[in-house]
Amino acid sequence: MEGTLSQVSYRRILEEKKILPFAWETFCENFLLQDDNAPCHKAKKIQKFLDFEDVNRLPWRLTVQIWNPFDTLWAKLSTRL
Repeated sequence: MEGTLSQVSYRRILEEKKILPFAWETFCENFLLQDDNAPCHKAKKIQKFLDFEDVNRLPWRLTVQIWNPFDTLWAKLSTRL
């Protein structure tokens, strides 16, 4: 996909590309959707749609610094120097 993904395109991918139906069929109630904080994922219409569809979502942290131990290490070292 080229360019920016709109909320309309994102919803179409979830519905028409059968991502949600496949996930429900494969994982049943154990299904968790993980997306990031891209504007199309955070759009109010998408959030309402996912709520309506009763989709459980993993929370996405605003910062992923803890995932990169070197960033955390350098941040701690720089405060001590």
